[in-house]
Amino acid sequence: MTTRQSPAVDRRRLASELRRHRERAGLTTVEVGARLACSQSRISRIERARIGVGPCDVRDLCALYGVSGEETEFLVGLAGRSRQKAWWSRYHDVIDGPYVEIEAGAERLRAYDALWVPDLLQTPAYARAVVRAARPGLPVDEVERRVEFRMARQRMLTDEQPLRAAVVLDEGVLHRAVGGPGVMGGQLRHLREVCGLPTVALRVLPFAVAEEVVADTGFVLLDVPGLATRPTGGIVFRDVAGGGVAVEGAESARHHTELFDRLWSAALPETESLAFVDAVAGRFEALARDETDA
Repeated sequence: MTTRQSPAVDRRRLASELRRHRERAGLTTVEVGARLACSQSRISRIERARIGVGPCDVRDLCALYGVSGEETEFLVGLAGRSRQKAWWSRYHDVIDGPYVEIEAGAERLRAYDALWVPDLLQTPAYARAVVRAARPGLPVDEVERRVEFRMARQRMLTDEQPLRAAVVLDEGVLHRAVGGPGVMGGQLRHLREVCGLPTVALRVLPFAVAEEVVADTGFVLLDVPGLATRPTGGIVFRDVAGGGVAVEGAESARHHTELFDRLWSAALPETESLAFVDAVAGRFEALARDETDA
């Protein structure tokens, strides 16, 4: 992965642009379907990114809508890229929902979590423990498959065009001994190391101020060029039982953007947060040594 492009994001952006041009031309989906000898439902599904659309069809639509030549070529390019196979397609058996497809095309991630260290910052051992806890009884080979996929996604943090990430973790995440002291100590040291990247920032929300800012669940805000055009920015994914859910409404984006800003401001500054992570990591490492010596 060397770009921030995603076929799924390109398809959504193309759908949005085609709808915008149709509305600007003053045409309904019924009228477009009649003029191009296709069904109204097909035009509707194209505009909702439910089905793909080829370059030739894009040219026909653009001609009907009176789109400029330069803009038409841009949309034709989107159509071509939207039909390409994504790097994650080989992991289709362990992908739950649209989150990963959108994440792959995002330029910035803002996240809050009160349960786990986010996927992109996990070690293999910690990820393995999280998957087992979230999906008890999962076969070993599927657990490993999901862990492998999480590790592959982490390359986005060091791409030529890296994903920028700002994360707020509730203090409880640091104290929860996921996988045992040894695993947790290693995870916190890894977290400290990843935060050395210029594009990754971490703050810890301590128990002392947790009551001042309340978030009922973890969430992720993804800023995607061409999609997150609202002033508040972002496509929201909230944590729910069984997996994340996309929430694309403007009001939800505004609410979660404001909530993240409050959480970020209430949390410890980065330097203090990393010192906090170091201290807790040291305690877990001491516990792991005691278990080994016992």
